[in-house]
Amino acid sequence: MHKTMIKLEVLALALMLGVIPGRAMAASSNTLTDLLEAKGVITSDEAKQAKKEAKKAEKEKSKKLKFGGRIQADAAFYKDDPGLDMGDGAEFRRARLFAKGKIGDFHYKAQYDFAGNKTTIKDLYIQYTGLPVHIKVGNFKEPFSLEELTSSKYITFMERALPNAFAPSRNIGAAFSGHGDSWSAAAGVFTNGASGTTEGVDSKFDATGRLTFAPMHESGRVIHLGAGINYNLPDSTRTLRFRARPESHITHKRLVDTGSIANVDSILKYGLEAAAVFGPASIQGEYVRTDVSFQNGVTNEPSFSGYYIFGSWFLTGESRPYSVKKGSFGRVHPNHNFQLGADGWGAWEVAARFSQMDLEDTGFAGGKEQNITVGLNWYPHPHLRWMLNWVHASTDRSPLAPATATSNFGPDVFQMRAQVDF
Repeated sequence: MHKTMIKLEVLALALMLGVIPGRAMAASSNTLTDLLEAKGVITSDEAKQAKKEAKKAEKEKSKKLKFGGRIQADAAFYKDDPGLDMGDGAEFRRARLFAKGKIGDFHYKAQYDFAGNKTTIKDLYIQYTGLPVHIKVGNFKEPFSLEELTSSKYITFMERALPNAFAPSRNIGAAFSGHGDSWSAAAGVFTNGASGTTEGVDSKFDATGRLTFAPMHESGRVIHLGAGINYNLPDSTRTLRFRARPESHITHKRLVDTGSIANVDSILKYGLEAAAVFGPASIQGEYVRTDVSFQNGVTNEPSFSGYYIFGSWFLTGESRPYSVKKGSFGRVHPNHNFQLGADGWGAWEVAARFSQMDLEDTGFAGGKEQNITVGLNWYPHPHLRWMLNWVHASTDRSPLAPATATSNFGPDVFQMRAQVDF
C-alpha cells in the first residue's frame, strides 16, 4: 500500500508538470515520466496515461475562449435655446456581446453592438502574436487618438470630447504593432468599415500610425506622450463631412457641421496627446488638426482643428491604471468595493473638461463650439459604474441659422449613465 501511494504521488507530480504551459515544460514532464518508468516507480500503463494527460493539458492551455459584454443605459435632459428642441430621452448607448480567444499564438475577437434595435459589427479580427511585431487583420480601431483608443468602458466622461469627430475609429484593414518597456507603436492600412460602401462607389483608403512614449509608468505615477497621423483618400464620391453632437448622444442635433464638402482629393490628420497621473490626480489632453486638399487646383483649402484638456481626482484615493502596451488607460479598481453596512464605498471620482472644435475657415462656416463638462463617477465595483455629467455648450452659430453668427447660443445638458460590463 505504501509503495502504491508513493507511485501515485510521483505520477501526480508528473501530471502537474504537464499542465504548465510551454512545449519545453511538456517535454520535461515526458522525460521525467520515462525516467520514472525506467526506474520501475510507475508502470507502463501509468506512464502512457501521464503522457496523455500532459499532452491534453498542453492542448487545452493553448486554446482559450471568453464571452462577455457591456450595457450602458443613458438618460439626458436638455435646456434648449428658443426654437431648438434637442429632445430629452433615454437610450441604451451600448449593448454589446463579444467572444474572444486564442489558438496558439493566434488571437481572435468578434464583438457586436445591439443598441438602437440594430446589429452593428464592432471588433471582428484575427491577430498573430508569435513575433515581436504583432499582425492584426479585420475590423478594428485605427491607431489614432488616446481617447478613441481608450475603451468606452474606461473613458472618464460619458462621451468623448468634440475633437473625436476627427478620429477614424473602426475600419477594415491590416495593422502592425509592437511595444517596449516604455513605448508602443502601431501602423496600418484601412478601407471602409464593416458596413461596406455604396454600390458603384470605390472604397476609401487610410494609412494611419501612432507612437507613444511613457518615461514614467508605475502604479499611481504615469507620464504619457503620443502622436498620431492619418492620411485619407476618400471614396470615389470625393466628398466629406465633419460634424459633432454636443458631447451627448441622445440628441440628434449637431451644433457644428461643415455640410458636404465636394471635390476632395485627400485629407491629412495629425494629433498630439499627453497625459499624467500622480496618485489620485490625473490630467489629459489632445490636439487634432485636419487639412483638406482639393482636386482641380482649388486654392481655398480648409484646415479644421480641435482640442480638449481635462483633469480628474479620485476622492477615495485610487489612480487611473495605464497600459504601456496599448498606450491607453484601463479599468479602475476601487480600494474597497461598495458593501452596504460596511466600510467599503467604492471609488468616487470628480472631473472637469474643456473642449473646442473649430470648423471655420475661409469659405467654410461649419461653426466653432466650446464645451465645459463637469462629471461625477461612482465605481461600486470594478465592473460597475454610475456617471453624472453636466455639459454647457457654446457655439458661434445657431444650427437654426448657421449662416448667421451669434454670441449667445449655449444649451445645457444634464445626463447620467448606469454601466455594467462582464
